[in-house]
Amino acid sequence: MSTQVTGDSKVLFARLAEAFEDAAQRGDIVLLLKVSNTCPEGK
Repeated sequence: MSTQVTGDSKVLFARLAEAFEDAAQRGDIVLLLKVSNTCPEGK
């Protein structure tokens, strides 16, 4: 399974934090995240 997300890093990490906090309020969760700034866009 793979998902690529592009955009402004400050916005991306802020939204990721919001999503994590929302999910954590509902129960135990695990977040695995690989971040790279070297992947070509659209591939």
